[in-house]
Amino acid sequence: MQQLVPLGASNIIELGCSTGALGETIKLRQPAKVFGVELLEDYACQARERLDRVVVLDAETFASGQPPHEAPFDCLIAADVLEHLVDPWETLRHTVEMLAPGATV
Repeated sequence: MQQLVPLGASNIIELGCSTGALGETIKLRQPAKVFGVELLEDYACQARERLDRVVVLDAETFASGQPPHEAPFDCLIAADVLEHLVDPWETLRHTVEMLAPGATV
């Protein structure tokens, strides 16, 4: 998954960030800020030690709310999360609205 993130991405959002391991690896590889969204508090606590900011929400609730002040993002990661959602297309549509023009999904 890391190989799909452009080296120029500097403001990344990760839906379902789990413990933040992927975001941490990206941050070690390149200068980037990573904003995580995680459903489980235990995972989010670990992710907070690795990422720039983490919110505890399910992806669908997050996507339907107001964009965080970190937006717009230039890269969206949604690895192993969309298939677990009730309406992944609606969640993706809302989250894409938080991206800058030309962002990578």
